[in-house]
Amino acid sequence: MIYVCDKCLQASCWAGIFMCWESREAGLYRATRPQLRKLAREHPSYWKREEVQAPRSDTRTPTLPASIVRESMPLEVG
Repeated sequence: MIYVCDKCLQASCWAGIFMCWESREAGLYRATRPQLRKLAREHPSYWKREEVQAPRSDTRTPTLPASIVRESMPLEVG
C-alpha cells in the first residue's frame, strides 16, 4: 500500500514533492499500485519513495475507495 493525498490522490503530494493547493487540509488514503496505475496521475517512481510506503500494520488510515478511483480515472480517447 502507498500513502496518497486524499485531495489530489497523488503520492508525490503526500511526500511533499509536488503539493496540491488543498494539501494543508488534506488527509490520506492508503492506495494500491493497481489503483494508482488506473488514475495515471503521476510517474510510478514516486510510489517507490520510502515516505509514501504504508506499513502493513497501518489499519487506521482509510483505503482508497473504488468509487473514487472510478470517478477520477482519466477519460479514454478513442
